[in-house]
Amino acid sequence: MESNELKVLAIDDNADNLTSLRAVIQDLLPSCTVLTARDGACGIEAARAADPDVILLDLIMPGLDGFAVCRQLKADEHLRSIPVVFLTAIRTDRESRVRALQAGGEGFLTKPVDELELVAAIQAMAKIRAANRIQGLERAQLAAMVDERTRKIEENRCATLNLLEDLRVEIEVRKQTENELRANQASLRETRDYLEKLFAHANSPIIVWDAEFRITRFNRASERLTGILAEEALGQRPDILFPPESRDASMDIIRLTAGECWDEMEIPILDRRTGEAHIVHWSSASIFRPDGETLEATIVQGTDISQRRRAEQLLQAKESRQREFVSLLSDLVNDSQFFSGDLTHNIRRIITRSAEVMKTARTSVWVYSEDLSRMRCYGLYERDSGAFREGEVLQCEDFPEYLAAHQLGRVIAAMNVRTDPRALQIPASYYDAHGIQSLMDAPIWIHGRLTALLSFEHVGDVHSWLAEEEQLAQTLATFVSFCFEAAERKRTEEALQRTLAERETLLKEVHHRVKNNLQIINSLMSLQARKEPTPAVVEAFRTMQNRVRSMALLHETLYRSDDLARIDFKRYVERMCMHLAQSCGLDRMQVQLETRIGSIKLPLDRAVSCGLLINELVTNALKHAFPDGRSGRTTVALESAADQQLVLTVADDGTGLADVQDTDGRKSLGMELIRRLTEQLDGTLSVDRGPPGTAFRVVFPAS
Repeated sequence: MESNELKVLAIDDNADNLTSLRAVIQDLLPSCTVLTARDGACGIEAARAADPDVILLDLIMPGLDGFAVCRQLKADEHLRSIPVVFLTAIRTDRESRVRALQAGGEGFLTKPVDELELVAAIQAMAKIRAANRIQGLERAQLAAMVDERTRKIEENRCATLNLLEDLRVEIEVRKQTENELRANQASLRETRDYLEKLFAHANSPIIVWDAEFRITRFNRASERLTGILAEEALGQRPDILFPPESRDASMDIIRLTAGECWDEMEIPILDRRTGEAHIVHWSSASIFRPDGETLEATIVQGTDISQRRRAEQLLQAKESRQREFVSLLSDLVNDSQFFSGDLTHNIRRIITRSAEVMKTARTSVWVYSEDLSRMRCYGLYERDSGAFREGEVLQCEDFPEYLAAHQLGRVIAAMNVRTDPRALQIPASYYDAHGIQSLMDAPIWIHGRLTALLSFEHVGDVHSWLAEEEQLAQTLATFVSFCFEAAERKRTEEALQRTLAERETLLKEVHHRVKNNLQIINSLMSLQARKEPTPAVVEAFRTMQNRVRSMALLHETLYRSDDLARIDFKRYVERMCMHLAQSCGLDRMQVQLETRIGSIKLPLDRAVSCGLLINELVTNALKHAFPDGRSGRTTVALESAADQQLVLTVADDGTGLADVQDTDGRKSLGMELIRRLTEQLDGTLSVDRGPPGTAFRVVFPAS
């Protein structure tokens, strides 16, 4: 390695030493690159980054000393090949040299270092570094050659082992194949026997015929289906299996579809024993010769769906009946006039529609007496003739158990009235007279009491009642009970309306008589006032007349009203104020009397108190607020407030209120009445003394 290729790393904590080293090395080796580091950690990082050819390492440094730095360098896989030369001026003893060599150092120089010795050491170490690099490359090439040779040897060994394993496996496979062949032959015999048994004992009929349409296989299920033994069927054409009316059509299907597969082909089969034709769904498969084109045989498997077809027909009939049931109930529920019309008409409608839906010859409603001792036919419909009958009576004492079953709320559905113990108690003469064979009776309950029954009767043949029919009968019985309840409710409402009309007439008569009596009292006081010479007494009589007139006017308003429980207060107050104006001679005064009454109705008791209160307040204002012919205005207002409160205000713009007292110094009767009437109304009284004028305000609940 030439000097211009060298790269030297100097590690020393003394900057002067580093400067001297760089100057000496670059002076003697001008092309050499000198790197420096001030401590051990930085030196290790610089070595990793620069990969120098030689490291000059000071022995004594703070932190990591030269021994520790050297050990870390030699411990690093990438840095251990870099030669390390120790430099020291202090520890030059033998022990330090030994430790330097143990730490991995390749050289040891004592400061001050001879310049030529330093250069010689650097060059020697650089040669060692170059030799290490060459040795490493040769070692890597040798390892690669060894690995490649080892790989090829291993591949040859594996190939040999695989060949031996393949030979062993082939031998084992041949042995296993021979064993399996022997086992397969035995299994094939077992499978053939199993298939023969499976074919013979299969639950489904299986038939095989050849290309000439001759039956070659015929299992036991086919024998059960057709009533033909296998010995009779073998060699015959399939047409021996079909009913005469469909024989030719069935054979045409077989010929035209030869070689095709059936998924579900419906072909009827004749049972030779009973003459019954079974509906069978057939599926087929075709067997061809090795050329794949020549048909060898056809195998068919059938499923007898006769019972399923009958069940489907029954289900369709059942669904049709259910739709009829739902339609009947829907018509009854949606008829708004049904429960408000005539009872007889509604009952006839129910039993007529029920007979058509239930397909019963006779449908009827029977009504029990109050003591359940007998029942009377309220209405009976005969479907064949379309006739209605009624009036027949049966005595319940003849069938107590039958009655007891109805009292428990049970529907009695007797398929045969001659054998069903529940129906045997009904007199046989009743059944004989009408040819009844089956009956179903549903109890009708009204207000928790057995009241009637809804009866369905079949004539001619017995009838097995379905659960759906029993449910419909019970539902229709409920509808009949609704009809009876609606009729009873209608009668009750009509009686109640008559009673209310009578009471209303009576109340109007009472109010009319009270009003007349109060008017008589008012006339008597008027006559008495005319005979009194004292003005104060006359005034007292006039005040009392106004009070009596206000009550008489109240009863007159009720008498003329459609609502006898509540008073149209607006109309009442306006008429009362008009009477007060006339009584006080308002037409001779320059005073206006106004009313502002909302749309308010009061019950009678509160209307009396409120009317007397208005009478007193208006009379007081007209008498005292406008002396000496003074003009002005008096206002009466009654309005609704929050929390169902009413506010009564009587205000004037007159002279204002002064305490009014009798001659003995007590409060006047009018003011005392105002306070008492306010208390009766559960109200509060407040007085605004102006100016101008006075306003009385009473707040009280509406009811």
